[in-house]
Amino acid sequence: MEFYTYEGSAQFNFTRKYDPSNSPEVPSPRITNVEVTTGDGEEYDQNTTVVKVAVENPARQIYGTNLMVNTRETTYSRRGGSTAAPQGNKTVLVPIKEDPDTLVAGEVRLYADNLSEGEEGFDQREFVGRVDGDTEVYNRSYEPIEPRWSRNRTYHYENESVEERIEANEEHTPLDYAIVAAMGVVILLVAVRLIRR
Repeated sequence: MEFYTYEGSAQFNFTRKYDPSNSPEVPSPRITNVEVTTGDGEEYDQNTTVVKVAVENPARQIYGTNLMVNTRETTYSRRGGSTAAPQGNKTVLVPIKEDPDTLVAGEVRLYADNLSEGEEGFDQREFVGRVDGDTEVYNRSYEPIEPRWSRNRTYHYENESVEERIEANEEHTPLDYAIVAAMGVVILLVAVRLIRR
């Protein structure tokens, strides 16, 4: 902001710091929904597992934002240009390595330029879901992490409760059920053949 006088000029600089991930008085971009699904057939084929992220920008200005998704099997899947128009919404698909039949657990970060700076972070969500099922989404405070090009990169997403479910065999894919059904049919056929002898 500049003020001018008749004989000269004076310049004043006003700076206001705020936390973009937790500032109700300053509208900033945020994640409104996360869903585990498959590609739409256009950007990604229908055999590709993707995280569908809805982003809202309630501000009257545009922000340059990026999305970073980390899951149990995918590290640093980034989508640039994730900016919603001022006072608008945008849906972004982020590809991940998980098979469409598996339980997917991960996190998504919405940030400006630098993933490792807390001041650059707008929002973060953690999620657990399946392609053809519900996705549970949890709000998290933005946690900076080292970017993938960093020499110190050691970050990998972990979710102990999902790991425990998988280890306890609570996690079954359709292939697991098909194998059990096929084994049941084979046992039934063998039993019928033995009885007929």
